[in-house]
Amino acid sequence: MRSSSARCLSGGVLKLFLVDDETLKKVAALFGEDAVRVVEVLKGVDEIADIEIADKTQIRLNLVRKALYRLYDRSIVALRRSRDKETGWFIFNWRLQQTNWKALSKTKSDVF
Repeated sequence: MRSSSARCLSGGVLKLFLVDDETLKKVAALFGEDAVRVVEVLKGVDEIADIEIADKTQIRLNLVRKALYRLYDRSIVALRRSRDKETGWFIFNWRLQQTNWKALSKTKSDVF
């Protein structure tokens, strides 16, 4: 598995993860099909809010969050929490953890 970088419109670096089919099969076996769809969105962005993932995947927000938290428990994804200045609500931005993602791609499904 490789990752590459590209420039974002904002000037930051966008990390792109190239995820192979075998690793996606492991994700499906360990975390379910919703998690696979979530990972498909995450692999193409540096960071994205959970509500945006729900919009892109057409999965209900509570199911997206459930998949994200299962991935988070295994350190496959990381989050950054910020507060919306208008509403005061927390916004959770998610990203793939590169080092732990590599570990998942190298392990067998029954071991991880």
